[in-house]
Order: sequence, then structure tokens, then C-alpha cells
Amino acid sequence: MGLSQRIMVTGGRAPATLDLVRVLSAGGHKVWLAETMGGTITSFSNRLQGSIRLTSPLLDFEAFAGDLERALIIHKIDLLLPTCEEVFWIGRAHQRLSGTCLIFTPPLTKLRQVHSKYEISKLAESAGLISPVTHLISGKDELKSYFDSDQKWVLKPEFSRFGSRVLIKPSFSQAVKEFEYLNRNWVLQQFIRGDEYAVWSVFQKGNMVAFCSYPIVHKAGIGSAIWFTPRDVPGLQEAVRQMGGYSDWTGQLAFDFIVPEGGTPVLIECNPRLTSGIHLFRDQPGLSAAITCESEGLVLPTPGKTMQLTFPMWSHGLPRALARKSLIPWWHDLKSARDILWYPGDFKPFFMQGYCLTRMKLRAVARGVSLLDATTADIEWNGS
Repeated sequence: MGLSQRIMVTGGRAPATLDLVRVLSAGGHKVWLAETMGGTITSFSNRLQGSIRLTSPLLDFEAFAGDLERALIIHKIDLLLPTCEEVFWIGRAHQRLSGTCLIFTPPLTKLRQVHSKYEISKLAESAGLISPVTHLISGKDELKSYFDSDQKWVLKPEFSRFGSRVLIKPSFSQAVKEFEYLNRNWVLQQFIRGDEYAVWSVFQKGNMVAFCSYPIVHKAGIGSAIWFTPRDVPGLQEAVRQMGGYSDWTGQLAFDFIVPEGGTPVLIECNPRLTSGIHLFRDQPGLSAAITCESEGLVLPTPGKTMQLTFPMWSHGLPRALARKSLIPWWHDLKSARDILWYPGDFKPFFMQGYCLTRMKLRAVARGVSLLDATTADIEWNGS
């Protein structure tokens, strides 16, 4: 075990952040949480040294940056590690904060390029990867010409999360209706048939130090996986290595790929932050050292590890399995996986998940938005 570092993690509302805190603590580091929201699932972990409340960057960006800067100084933090949508706001404040400690994410300009569903396709092509034909649409009049052909499309906002507002193979009238509903830039992307894979990776100065890929088997809604098992496919690891190396990345990179039958992985989009792939590193001591730059080589998931969010597997996975007449495979997967929130010696987050979910549902009702939208309503970033 290397030297103990003082690490501040931001964004405690996702189970992925909870697992990151546990991984870092098991690696001998002291970890604090900084959040704009109270009562998050991670805040109940006994692996934390403490929690700091931040101003929402949507309400007051300067106050958010000031709150975070003071917290970094007061707690003598060595490493700031963003995990959720707040990564973009931290990227915006990168120059200000980097004088205080190491920031484990690039400045906003670089983050924006990879997160744009249009720009990432161009970057992928430059790096030698395959990506779908992708068009940036700023006005509904541009849509018509693309729908005159037999090509099937996927319509999505240039910046979004959790697969929200994505239309797969829409008609022209459906596309126009959605376009008019949300006044933003949209991306029209060639529909690719194949298996969905997600990737989470960690880079240090363009060198990939951690990697995992997993198929999207069970999910809540259109984009959020709830069951995870590591599985690599030919070409996937090398594609990710090329992307991170080409952009000389330091921080986290998560990707969505489509893998056509017998074909080369096709890069669909990128999230430059923590995702659920970290769950597959449970009991993997090398990950902490990879993040804190204390090891060499590539850290891979724990072999044979299968993890799940058990409650969503019942609430979302079961109805989906019944609709698809795949109850037996669903039951097999449910029995084979360990629960993500249950962790020896740190049980409180497991027992508080109902409380956290109820708070989030009330938040959604109060704001008049969906449950998924409520999870990032105070930190979401849409390209500004």
C-alpha cells in the first residue's frame, strides 16, 4: 500500500460513487464527500471522513466554485475526484481549483469535446475508430432531407444523460415533435444494429491504467444498466486505449459501443466521468493505486464478478423480462449477482436506500420532472 492521500469525491447520489469511496478507503486513503444535495446514498457510508454541502452550480456557479475551493483548503485535500454531472462545472473551474490540489479531470474545453455526441464522432474518426454517420441539427428544417432516404436514424440531444429524450428509428413527424419540445442542438446518428456494451476506464496522461467492459443486459428505462458482469470483445479494449491516448487524457472515460455480429465495435458516445463499471472492481485492490498514480500496468475487473442493483432488478428488470418472455434468464441473472449496496462493515447505505429513493421521488414531484431527471436537476450541464 502506498502513501495515504486525502481525497475529496464529489457527487454522492449514485451507487457508483459509494463504491468508489469504499475502494479508495480500502486502499488506505482518507475520503471526504462534497455534494450539492443532502441525504445521498454515499453520505451514509462510514468510510467517509466527512461531508461538505456545496451551492448548486446552476443557481450560482461562483458560489459553487468558492465552496469547493474552501473545502479543499480546509481539509488539505491532495486529490479532487469528480464522479457525476458536476464534473463539467469543476472543469469550468479547473484553473481556479488546480492551484489547490490535483484535479482528476481535464478542463471544460476537453470535457465538452468528448461529451458532445457530435464532436465525439469526429474525434473517434481522427483516432482511427469506427463511429456512426452523425449530423448536428440546429433547426428542424434540416431534418427533412435526412428522412427522405431509407436510412434509419437515432435522434438525441447533443448533450444529455441516462439516454433521456432519445428516439430510436423515429418517423419524421416524431422527430419534429421532439425537436420542437426541446430547444437545443440535436444529433442525428445512423442506427447501428448490434449488442450494446458499456466501458469504464481510467487514464493517467494518456496511459490506460484501468479498464472494464460489460454488456447491457438489464436496464431501467432506455439507458441505465442495473446488472453488471465483465465481458470483453475483440477490439474493444484497444479502441478505448486509442481514444484516451489520442486525447492525452487524465481522468475517467466511459463509452457506449454497439458491437455488430462478427464486426468491429462502433463508438456511439462518451461520458467523461464515473459510471457503473466501477462495481466490477469490488475486492480489486489495484484500482485505488491506479487512480492515485501509485501503480503501473493495467487493472482489470475481478474475474467472475457479477453485481446488481437488486431493487431495480425487481422493479424494472422483472416487468421487462415478462414483456420479453425471458423470465428464466432474468431469474438466473438475479440469483447469480451480488447486491451493490450491501458491503461488509458498511451496512447503513443498504438500509437507507428506501429513504434516499423516497427523497428523490419527492424532489421529482416538486420539480415536475421524471425521477431520472431529478437526480441531476441541480447539477446538469447542457453544453453552456
